[in-house]
Amino acid sequence: MNVGREEPILQRRSFTYISLVVLSVGVCLYILQQNNDQNQHIQDLRENLGSLTKHVLNIYGHDEATPETGQLARRRDFREQVTHELQEALRSIDVLQNRVDFLEKINYDKFGRVDFASADLGGKVVSVEPRRPGFFLWTVLERTMRLGRFGPANRKCCIVQYDCAGKCHAFPGSSGSITLKLMGKVFIEGVSVEHVPKNMLPDMSASSAIREFSVRGLDALHEDGDTLLFGNYLFDAEVDFIQYFNFTLRSSIPFEYVRIKVASNNGADYTCIHRFRVHGKLASSKSKSP
Repeated sequence: MNVGREEPILQRRSFTYISLVVLSVGVCLYILQQNNDQNQHIQDLRENLGSLTKHVLNIYGHDEATPETGQLARRRDFREQVTHELQEALRSIDVLQNRVDFLEKINYDKFGRVDFASADLGGKVVSVEPRRPGFFLWTVLERTMRLGRFGPANRKCCIVQYDCAGKCHAFPGSSGSITLKLMGKVFIEGVSVEHVPKNMLPDMSASSAIREFSVRGLDALHEDGDTLLFGNYLFDAEVDFIQYFNFTLRSSIPFEYVRIKVASNNGADYTCIHRFRVHGKLASSKSKSP
């Protein structure tokens, strides 16, 4: 084979495959701008780049069965360069995947499961215990001077409300309870707990986040109503700022109220509640079981 003629062919092939790599990354950036099926598209792109890697290496002497192996295998520098570029492209996809995952989490109300405790759907916070210091005095002022929109009652709405980023309802100590009224009777399947991301905190600490908690379904607020303890759970703010807890125990009856009992936090002398979401299936008037 004439080496002089082979070099221009090799350069054209090099340019072609490097162009394919650049084009693939460009397609990836375009895909990330779409709201639908992002994860599936990224996975497909990762697989396509993997196939492209094998194809390029086969052409340039990686495949021992290739008749031209003896000559093309000497061009190891080029082969290593192509391998490096493709690996960098795959790493870039992984970084973009992590960013997509993070964006989906901070926009959980748009991309996640239906939250039946959401204030937008009619859910609300019935009670939070223990009450904050000065709660009784503020209640009197609220009723006499109509100051409710500035008080504790408004701040606790962030537990079930979307537009309260960075805000929380705090209570003294490391234990307490929260009772939520859902938009209707729901066959509860799980809950999501959210704390503010650590990178948004000045000291990068989540010591005020809840840790151990239990969830109970209530048919009514009075003691005679049906109740069901779904289980005890652990929220680790060091792992992720939003976590979903699926209930292995399922109820044959729907519940309209949920009570979360906080048993401990991560060491602070107060506890911050940022967001609780309740997931499941809304019971229709004809439903008897999930």
